[in-house]
Amino acid sequence: MTSKLLVAATAIAFSSITATAEDMSLNNLPDPNSRQQLQMPEPAKNTLKIEMLERLKALQVIMQSVADGKPQDAAQIAKAGIGMGVMMRHGMRSAEALPRNYMPESMQPLSKQSHMLGDELSEALKSGDRKRIDDKLAEVLGNCVACHNLFRMN
Repeated sequence: MTSKLLVAATAIAFSSITATAEDMSLNNLPDPNSRQQLQMPEPAKNTLKIEMLERLKALQVIMQSVADGKPQDAAQIAKAGIGMGVMMRHGMRSAEALPRNYMPESMQPLSKQSHMLGDELSEALKSGDRKRIDDKLAEVLGNCVACHNLFRMN
């Protein structure tokens, strides 16, 4: 069941960014050198890497909770692990460790959108409406894919 959910969520995410099968072929991946290199000090890079891994873990737990029939549990995780509240935890870091202080202007809306979508996903999960949940998961993952297609870090 879990692998079916992961496959379905991945397919939905890719369709939400209007990707075709040709777009997804391994021969048609974005050229890593065409993505904008993020310029930030090591503390900010480390924070960003940790945050991306935290979001990925939150999405996995959310998807597992949905597969287990526990969307209310998933709603709490979406809110706390992806939503706007995540940005409040940034204040506990030094200025040098805050990625937002070094993000290019073009990245900032995608970053904010990811947190807004986390809150929207939480609301969809609370509703228990599976179509709404799947659609919102697709939006969240689509936003992640969009950002990772545009930006890179060494």
